[in-house]
Amino acid sequence: MTIEEKLQNFILTKYKSIMQFSKKADIPYTTVKGMFTRGIWGASVQNVTRMCEVLNIDVDKLICGQIVSKDVTYTLNAHEQKVIVAYRQQPSMQGAVDRLLGIEEEYIEQKEKHA
Repeated sequence: MTIEEKLQNFILTKYKSIMQFSKKADIPYTTVKGMFTRGIWGASVQNVTRMCEVLNIDVDKLICGQIVSKDVTYTLNAHEQKVIVAYRQQPSMQGAVDRLLGIEEEYIEQKEKHA
C-alpha cells in the first residue's frame, strides 16, 4: 500500500469524506485529491504540513512512509480543571458553551464518532 493510500484511508477513518477533510484543513478539494493521485511528494510543503497538522500526525514519520499520531500533552491549571469538571457536570449546558466558544462543529463531529 502506498503512503497516499494509507493517508487517504487514515483521513476516511477520521472524516466522512475527503471533501469534509479538505474543508476542515482549508485545502482545496482538488489539491487534496491531486495529492493522492499524483503523490504527496509533488505537493507543496505548506499543504503537506497543514494536512499533518489537522490530522495530528508526525510529518517526519510521513516522509518515511508511516502514519504516526503526534503525542500531545497538555498541562491544565487549577482553573482549567474546574472548568472541565463543571462542563462535564452540566450536559444540558454543553451545547451553549460550545457555541459560545465556537467549537460546536468539533463537538458534534466528536460526539458522532463515539455514538
